[in-house]
Amino acid sequence: MIIGLVGLSGAALACGPQPGAAGSMFGEWRVASHAASYVSAMSDEEADAWVGRRASYAPSRVSFHDAVCDRPTFTPGTWTAGAFAARYQIQPSELDLPAGEVGTVEIGCPGSWTVPGAVLVLAGGRMFAPWDGVFFELRRVGNPR
Repeated sequence: MIIGLVGLSGAALACGPQPGAAGSMFGEWRVASHAASYVSAMSDEEADAWVGRRASYAPSRVSFHDAVCDRPTFTPGTWTAGAFAARYQIQPSELDLPAGEVGTVEIGCPGSWTVPGAVLVLAGGRMFAPWDGVFFELRRVGNPR
């Protein structure tokens, strides 16, 4: 099951998220699987091609596949279940998200960075990133930083 979203609230942190759920995003990841919302610009075949792509998140550098951002900013936030459903056209429960608010971290980059730019951090070493209406599940590779 795959999930992801963009968090737009909270203050940007130039040095990265603080320890805790947001800080657990740091490390190496790979796309393990995907699921689409009700509105997706990507076919299943196109999304399948993303499986295996790598992502790296560190306080000073973020990369997803071949896109790189030096000097990223991280903005933690939360979405209610209703706001999530309105934004992504899918109920959080359909993605096995925990009940209540959904924690997010929005990644910003100087200039234009049009790649999966948000991450949803969940317990159990799983993380999810949205792109074109598809929710990509990222699984940790190795130990966290």
